[in-house]
Amino acid sequence: MQLIKESFNEEEATVILSLPISTTQRRDRKVWHYSPNGVFTVKSAYCLEKESLINELDNHGAQTSSANVMALIWKKLRGLPIHPKIKFFAWKCFNEALATNSALTAKKCGFFHLFVLDLRSLKTVDICLTGGIVFAIKTRNDLVFNGTSWPAEAINGKAQADFFEFLEANVKPSPTQVASSNPETLVWKRPEEGMIKINVDAAVSKATSTIGTGAIARNASGSILGIFIKSYEGLTSPRLAKAMAIRNGMNLGVALNVGRVLIESDAESIVRSCSMSKNPPSDIAVLVQDCLALKDSFQLCDFKFCQM
Repeated sequence: MQLIKESFNEEEATVILSLPISTTQRRDRKVWHYSPNGVFTVKSAYCLEKESLINELDNHGAQTSSANVMALIWKKLRGLPIHPKIKFFAWKCFNEALATNSALTAKKCGFFHLFVLDLRSLKTVDICLTGGIVFAIKTRNDLVFNGTSWPAEAINGKAQADFFEFLEANVKPSPTQVASSNPETLVWKRPEEGMIKINVDAAVSKATSTIGTGAIARNASGSILGIFIKSYEGLTSPRLAKAMAIRNGMNLGVALNVGRVLIESDAESIVRSCSMSKNPPSDIAVLVQDCLALKDSFQLCDFKFCQM
């Protein structure tokens, strides 16, 4: 640690020391820095090139007018070996000429601005009226093109029914409603007989650049079999802290010589990576790989997400 601090400046040394070290002798690997999981994708290369283009345009100075900027973009775009219709589509994107809802709403083009209203700010009568108008247009089209007519009462009733069905499906309950309707989310549930459950969690202190991890192992009767607590300096990433807590929990299970274990954490994405062996974010890849290697130390090892 002292050698790193002496060999690099403070910022670089902090980043190097924050890198997690494998406990299962994993080999170093190359990662693509510009994607979350370290795997190269065409999308990440496109974003990188776009950022490079923006930086190049910024280097022309603050005096560069928007017209000159667009001219530079179009010059680069026109020289690309791609189909003309793709160039035209890109040109429309740069000039905000696509017929998107937001663009049509800003220009108040036709009837489309009614579809992007904030429904929470409208009264029920206004919403029903809007829904009635929308459905009336549909019935008008049915009459003109299909010869089908709708009575006024049917139009109004259908519009209201469709709207309230949409509202019921899309309005999310408040946090208090969720908490009251799911009282069991904060209750510890015992594992099945013969299984050991290890609950893990972590906390981050950005003020002191420290993370703390903890793990507790209990059997089906709720008896505590072991506890593991460890802190790390120079780290402030919550995701890194959660991943280290899961690895520490598995090491606790190995130390207790557990056969069948269930690791429970509130880090859903990390639990998914450990369960499905998918490509995790590159900053925690070594920790997830350690967890996958540690699974071989148990007869059975499962991971479960639990909201805390």
